[in-house]
Amino acid sequence: MSWPKFSLKYRYTIFAILIGITILGVFARLSIPVKLFPDTDPPVITIITAYPGVAAADIAKNVSKTIEEEVSAIDGIKKVTSTSQVGLSIVKAEFHYTKTVDSATLDTQNAVGRIRYKLPPNIKEPQVLSFSSADKPILTFAISSKALPLEQVRELADNALKDAFQRVDGVAAVDVFGGHKRQMEVTLMAAKMRSYGISIDQIKGALKAWNITASGGRVNKGTQETIIRFDLTLETPEQVKNIVVASHEGRNIFIGDVAQVNFLQKEARSAYHYNGQDAIALQIMKRDEANTVEVAKSVRKTLGAIEAKFPLLNIQIADDDSVFTSLVIDNMTSTVFIALILTIFVVLLFLANIRQAAIIALSIPVSFLMTFILMNFAGIDLNMVTMSAIILSIGLLVDDGIVVLENINRHMQQGETPFKSALI
Repeated sequence: MSWPKFSLKYRYTIFAILIGITILGVFARLSIPVKLFPDTDPPVITIITAYPGVAAADIAKNVSKTIEEEVSAIDGIKKVTSTSQVGLSIVKAEFHYTKTVDSATLDTQNAVGRIRYKLPPNIKEPQVLSFSSADKPILTFAISSKALPLEQVRELADNALKDAFQRVDGVAAVDVFGGHKRQMEVTLMAAKMRSYGISIDQIKGALKAWNITASGGRVNKGTQETIIRFDLTLETPEQVKNIVVASHEGRNIFIGDVAQVNFLQKEARSAYHYNGQDAIALQIMKRDEANTVEVAKSVRKTLGAIEAKFPLLNIQIADDDSVFTSLVIDNMTSTVFIALILTIFVVLLFLANIRQAAIIALSIPVSFLMTFILMNFAGIDLNMVTMSAIILSIGLLVDDGIVVLENINRHMQQGETPFKSALI
């Protein structure tokens, strides 16, 4: 039995299928991730290796070349390039589109691990990083305060604010930058160290031993189990000054006896300004599969709770990528509805038959909803490219609908029954 004959003979089944397509299509449209552009970048993996104080020529020979040779043997590799400079090696591996970013990252990490013993022992651990257009932050906040110094604002951003935003569903990472970080500076007094017979290694060992956060095991007492945890973080200069370094002639020698301790602002390696004022920037990155608009909406909801909890902070939205994304998708969606209305009007004007115009008017949204269902199953995003394709398909749907209706109408005028006219 042909599909047209089945459709006409079991029309109630077709009605049920259309209702199912409508319901599933609406749910699919709401669940499809919304982005501005599709991720068209090829998988690119970067291996960054720091080798402090070594010349570029030595890094190229002992680090970059070794990594290049091993990475070039990975399956699916397209191109490998490297840059060697003083104290740093950067190797970029570009893969074919058939290779996923996750698979390329894993293969690259395994390749670097295999040749780790061949690399110089004094290098920092190689970092394997993946980049794509999806790594662009969707939201950037400018954080400042009239009542608090920027060092304290930065500390709140690095801890309380960052933790709160990372718990939002769909958020992949939160990046904080803008300088104004504090660091502890211990200035040793050489004369006093010599008089007490204390070395720099003793000072370093004492600081390392007291600035720890670690598990201390557990203690069982009957049916109860107690977890022991060491939380010895150094937060004030007084805590550092009171650390015992050694004993001299029966007397404890403290760090404060042989050094000056201060918490100073760390050297600024980044800066951020908003409306001409110094501020701390906090950027939100979403997961690849997440909906840009929905994640931004959830983050703004969390922002309201943060502002209520920290009233002294002035948090402004400096950049919101979801606004333009929503504007583009909404405008293109409205274009689809306008095209649908104009199509119905033109068909009604030329065919002069409300029933035939209604058939075409029904076929267009049902076709769109079916498209959304297939896009959802295939994991295709709703973006400017896919929306443009949907808009262009309106013309094809209208052309096909008019041709079919005109053919049915012609056969009916020739005396055929409606059932047979629809099958011819």
